[in-house]
Amino acid sequence: MRGALRKMKSTGVGWVHDSSVKPLTLKNRIMALITLFVLFFMTLLYMFLVPLCAYYTYTRQSVVGALLFFGVALSPFMARRPWKALGETNGFEAWRRYFYLRVHKEARFTQSKNVLLCCVPHGLFPLTLPMLSSISNDIFPEFEGRIPRTAVATGLWWSPVLSPLLVWLGCIPARKEEMRHHLKHNTVIVLPDGIAGAFHSQRDEECVYVEQRKGFVKLAIEEGALLVPVYCFGHSQLYDVFPRHDSWLARFSRRIQFSIIWFWGEPWCPPMPRRVPLLVAVGEGIQVMQDSNPTRECIEKVHTLFKQQLGTMYLKHRDQVPGYENKELIIL
Repeated sequence: MRGALRKMKSTGVGWVHDSSVKPLTLKNRIMALITLFVLFFMTLLYMFLVPLCAYYTYTRQSVVGALLFFGVALSPFMARRPWKALGETNGFEAWRRYFYLRVHKEARFTQSKNVLLCCVPHGLFPLTLPMLSSISNDIFPEFEGRIPRTAVATGLWWSPVLSPLLVWLGCIPARKEEMRHHLKHNTVIVLPDGIAGAFHSQRDEECVYVEQRKGFVKLAIEEGALLVPVYCFGHSQLYDVFPRHDSWLARFSRRIQFSIIWFWGEPWCPPMPRRVPLLVAVGEGIQVMQDSNPTRECIEKVHTLFKQQLGTMYLKHRDQVPGYENKELIIL
């Protein structure tokens, strides 16, 4: 099995990664939990650290409190460029084994940059994306060692502690000018369903919120980028969320570009995601003709082609993921 994987890595097509070939140990479980804590739960500390440090600074004139206060408050401005070594830590390898992460790529791309990877569904957290950082060279040898830049909600960039982690993982603000700039020299990953997709993270249905999301298609046409559908099987199964997508809180979250949501995963540790197999299917890509001012009809045509390719890829791979065999894909 490992020999076959190494052979496929050299061509960048087929099963380019399979974490199920390595056993999950107790050390892996512990490392997965620690990494999850560092990446997601530490960002909640600023809600307590900032007021606490401000209180000590004001009432006791504490130098330590002042340093902590300014350190946490200014953390969004600490990082400037991706830190590849972060994705190569044992914690991310532990994640890949915890979820039995597999990656299947339909075809090798014909270009090394100006590629727009469109990943759906978003799920509560797109946990797959940081796990791909250290193995991206095996999956995408055509990118010549460049780290794809992931566009995330702009509101997250003002979150202390989490903001520098996003920079180190190669993320960029989901602004059109920013994505346009990076497409010229690199590859950009977008999650079209975004905040709305987080509220569709339910185990009883598989929904993708892209029917009204056409901005990524317009961007691909304007830049003449290769538009690649990527489906992450298992993202919607990691957590249950409350409230549902049709609530006023979901609409408010979309407006402010920040999820206000309750979630739970494993019964023994609700913040821990359920251990379900994850499969990332990377499509062949849609080559579009560059047009700096595309018509509505042109955008609609490419958008329809994207949905068709996404549906075909879903049907092709769903039998390889437990629980998906009879589950239909709903495009909202």
